[in-house]
Amino acid sequence: MNIETILRIELEGLCRTIRDYTSDNYIISYTNIMQNIEFPDEKETLSIIVDKLINWYTENYSIILESKYINNKNEHSKSFELLKSMRILLDITAD
Repeated sequence: MNIETILRIELEGLCRTIRDYTSDNYIISYTNIMQNIEFPDEKETLSIIVDKLINWYTENYSIILESKYINNKNEHSKSFELLKSMRILLDITAD
């Protein structure tokens, strides 16, 4: 998948998965901004947000997977993998 396809097809589910889990206003704000990104014009902003969300998942992923109260662990796994794919794709398309 290329970055445009991820943004068009997968982004809403990725952002909703994160927002449904967290009460962190900064993370919620990042997902809201991300959903309104104009790519490739705002590529730098997207790159910053992807990094922030990857860092957030890195800190919270094991907690999510180990929680008996979270039913959508597969969605979180997919979201984390999509973010990592986006990071790679953004690096590949670097100016």
